[in-house]
Amino acid sequence: MERKIVCLSAGKIAEKNYLNTVKTPVKKDKIIHLLDKNFELILKQYNQVSLWGLRNSEKNEKQWKKLLPGDIAVFYSNGYFISYATILGTTVNAELASYLWNDFIYKYIIILSPVNVIKSPKEYFFKAFSYSSKLKIQGMMIPKIELQKKYLIHFNNNIQEFLKSILNLDTVII
Repeated sequence: MERKIVCLSAGKIAEKNYLNTVKTPVKKDKIIHLLDKNFELILKQYNQVSLWGLRNSEKNEKQWKKLLPGDIAVFYSNGYFISYATILGTTVNAELASYLWNDFIYKYIIILSPVNVIKSPKEYFFKAFSYSSKLKIQGMMIPKIELQKKYLIHFNNNIQEFLKSILNLDTVII
């Protein structure tokens, strides 16, 4: 399976949502009644999951549709990559968004494994992808996909080693 890394921004406005449903995972019994039956198998493996919602927009919908189970979401805030998790699935669910974040606008939902908290300065990641230090990560961004493919080949398709390298981490647990 081809996997990729996706950047999600947890800026000032989204910080509360990040703290409440990503950094602090949601117990599955609180949300299972709001999810489609096809998520039962995913939720059997986890007692709790992290959840992130993207605002309802054409741009976000287009990016969100590219996400696949097994992709890695890396959260960014204030100059640092602050956590990462494996994407377990996605759903469009205004009712769940309203329940979690009191606003249906975040209906493009990403279901994630519980996150691993890190603190990695953006410079390592930006250098790996040849990004300007002035780049602002806002919302969702899929870094240069062709370059990701080259990195994965270099790391024998080992996404853990790829992630360790671009974030300058000692260990990665996925």
